[in-house]
Parts: sequence; structure tokens; C-alpha cells
Amino acid sequence: MKPQEPATETQRTLVGIWREVLQAGQVGLDDPFFAVGGDSLLALQVYDRIRLRYGREFPLFDLSAPPTIRSLAAVIDNELAGTLRNEYRSLQRLQTGDPSAAPLFLVHGGDGNARVFQRLVKNLDPRLPLYA
Repeated sequence: MKPQEPATETQRTLVGIWREVLQAGQVGLDDPFFAVGGDSLLALQVYDRIRLRYGREFPLFDLSAPPTIRSLAAVIDNELAGTLRNEYRSLQRLQTGDPSAAPLFLVHGGDGNARVFQRLVKNLDPRLPLYA
């Protein structure tokens, strides 16, 4: 069965990013990221390329619910249109840093409070973009 062609510019952009990061020739619109060779480090590379491509921050996709190109494109398009639902806005910027630097993502113990990183942030390079 032939893979479905991207229908939107965002889907075409994501296909290119996934192919580059995953070093894959074909990726389908509904292929779960982790099922086609993705891992958490590659997911961060995808996020960084999306951030650089659009020149803005987007919610980090949920690594426990593997994204597809179709679902991730919908999140990006909704964010660009200003209609993204609040449950996707869990990523907090702790430090802006240098936009050309690779960001560091900190994951807390599950209580939803990024304040646990305050002392750590004070001791890290201010040029490093930090998120929790």
C-alpha cells in the first residue's frame, strides 16, 4: 500500500524533518515516531528543528503518547492559529538562552512544579536554553 501524501505545508515540513533526523527514506503520516526508529534524543532533535524552522516555541510533544506527523502537524497548525488547547501547554521556559544553541529539557518528578530546578538553573550557563 502506497503511503499517503502530505496534504498541508506543515505535514510536508515534518516529513522532511523526520526523514532527516531518522535518516529514513519513507515515513508515513500516521507512523508513530518511536515505531519508525525514533527515541527520546531524536525527539528533541525534531523539536529543535521545528523550533528553528518556525522561529518560535511550540509545546513539546508528549513522549508517552508517540506523535505522528499528522497529529504533530495539527498541534503546530493550531498553535500558529492561536487555537491550541491548554493541555498541550505543559512546557515551561526556564531560561531563554541563545536561540542557536541546543536546548536542555529538564523533567521533574511528576508534581508539575518546575521550581525544583531553580538552584540548578542559577548554576548553568545563561546561554543555554532551558525548559521543564
